[in-house]
Amino acid sequence: MAGDEAGWSACGGWGDIASRPEGWPGWRASSTSAVIWPWVYMAEARRLGIPVRPPHINHSERRFTLAFEAGRPVLWMGLNAVRDLRRRSIEAIVAHRPYASLRDLLLQVDLQRREIENLIRCGALEGLGASRNALLAQLPRNPAAAMQLAFDFFTPEVEPETPAQRLAWETRILGMPMSLHPLEPIRASLPPDLVRLGEFRHRRGRLRAACVRLPGWTGDGGYFLADEKDYLLAIPEDEDAPPPPLWEPVIVTGRWLTDDWGRAWLAVEDVRQ
Repeated sequence: MAGDEAGWSACGGWGDIASRPEGWPGWRASSTSAVIWPWVYMAEARRLGIPVRPPHINHSERRFTLAFEAGRPVLWMGLNAVRDLRRRSIEAIVAHRPYASLRDLLLQVDLQRREIENLIRCGALEGLGASRNALLAQLPRNPAAAMQLAFDFFTPEVEPETPAQRLAWETRILGMPMSLHPLEPIRASLPPDLVRLGEFRHRRGRLRAACVRLPGWTGDGGYFLADEKDYLLAIPEDEDAPPPPLWEPVIVTGRWLTDDWGRAWLAVEDVRQ
């Protein structure tokens, strides 16, 4: 089923990958102006245990691709998510693969320097070099001069990029972090009384959790919050409260509420960075 795009919309999301979490049908029915961005669907895939991987020159199509590895579903982000990557470059990458190295890619596909730098930095050549920094160090000044590209045994030693660098690159180039969740590097240093975001659905009273805000709007003044494993619809109790910044770790305090129409949401009382 690799490459199957049945049910996928033009924006790169999909119509229905599984039953929706509690609260999903209610806010969709009551919020006709909601904008469901691909990031929300990816959060749903992660909640269901489906790995979501960044674009890769050997695996991704132009749009999102649902593939199966050892019988288990894997979601590959589309190459069209890579900033400044032209459509004709995407078509050429798909047509000439697989690639064994950066040199192999540059010999077969005519890429602008900005395109190949963005592909490397967002992780689209993962596994084809020691690190993203190492691949950048191999890149000739003119990508068309791929024959001059150093072979592996001439490649200088380069310090690998830090997790913070990867997060920054991916957020700038793809619009979101992919290789790790922004909470992962700081999870061990967070206050011990925090709960996982999904626990709001099952526990009463005021709770605190670490999370990030996803792009997209619900049409009723709310937004989406996510941690490493789950996501929720959140609506601030103070209508004038600004939303948290995108992708930046915050600690939210709130309660899980439901109404007679089946809608459920996190009523946000406080947000701290």
